Amino acid sequence: MVSRCALAVAILLLVSVLPTSAAPILQVTADGILIGAQRVLVNGVELDVSFVDGSCISVFDGCDDASDFDFHTEGDALQAAAALANQVFVVPPFSTNPELTSGCEQPFTRNCVILTPWAEVPNAVLAGAFHNFIISGKFVSSTAIPREFDLTPQPELVYAVWGPSTPVPEPASLSLLGLGLAGVGVRRWRQRRSS
Repeated sequence: MVSRCALAVAILLLVSVLPTSAAPILQVTADGILIGAQRVLVNGVELDVSFVDGSCISVFDGCDDASDFDFHTEGDALQAAAALANQVFVVPPFSTNPELTSGCEQPFTRNCVILTPWAEVPNAVLAGAFHNFIISGKFVSSTAIPREFDLTPQPELVYAVWGPSTPVPEPASLSLLGLGLAGVGVRRWRQRRSS
């Protein structure tokens, strides 16, 4: 009876620590600057994102073909921008301090616009934009940026570079719990065999 209870408790513990649709994992420098996030859920897919300054040409492989971008429709780019608003920029202090985001870290920055490009048009790139304004709130819209325009000196603009999510290592506690369950199983098997 004791081994059944122990097994039931171990299974409950295992189920309670198994990862579910976990919150994104923020990537923050030692200086406290947000440089990206892992496992952001966009349209049911977990993606990683990093915030990068530069021109569209330098950041997105020439910025001259649809394959240079992670998203290919305005709707998808706006979904990604909304995912930033709803999953990444809800965590303090990044939810209220735009200057703590890479590319927007100039002193007294009161807003940060994070651009997710989706199409190249003559001399410009179309992007879904997440606007993180300290005074007037947060919202998502579309915008066009010249392809060669360098965002580096612009304290309020930065590109979001998206990609497939990298696996997050399994916590050591799950491994230990698995070993414990195996030990309970072996003990029970030995007890049955000796009876």
